Amino acid sequence: MTDLTEQLNKGELPEGWYYLKVNEELANYPVIAECVLISQFSYFYDFDEAKIEQVLAPVPSYEEWQASEKHNKNLEAEIKEKETQRIELMTRLNDVNNENHALEIENTKLKELLKECRRQFEEVALYRYDVADDDQEDWFKISTEQAGIANKMITKISQALGEDK
Repeated sequence: MTDLTEQLNKGELPEGWYYLKVNEELANYPVIAECVLISQFSYFYDFDEAKIEQVLAPVPSYEEWQASEKHNKNLEAEIKEKETQRIELMTRLNDVNNENHALEIENTKLKELLKECRRQFEEVALYRYDVADDDQEDWFKISTEQAGIANKMITKISQALGEDK
């Protein structure tokens, strides 16, 4: 039961027009009726009190209705603006996701390249340790310094790839 219905039952409902929910078979929708005060008691001419299930709300005046319409239009404009902002944010999010995907692909390619480089440096470092005799040609010999550089590069590449070596 609403406050308005309680006021009606106590006979304290102010005069004016109200939306009512009535328990008649034909009235499956709110009806409008005028409440009047008779001997300090609220009364609806058109309906027996027993037929009134609920007093839903007062019928707004024209000024109240206009204010409500203006407020609704403001809300509609706000909703439209928020929807535009939401669409812009979703577009940006999609762009970021696309950029992220492209960066992931590029990152994968760079990791593969680093792995290839590491294999080459590993071969260079191994040649130094395999070359023990002086019969090898000079172009094939790797200095200790070059082998050290290769080992440092292998370590740096492994760290960049997040691997321990």
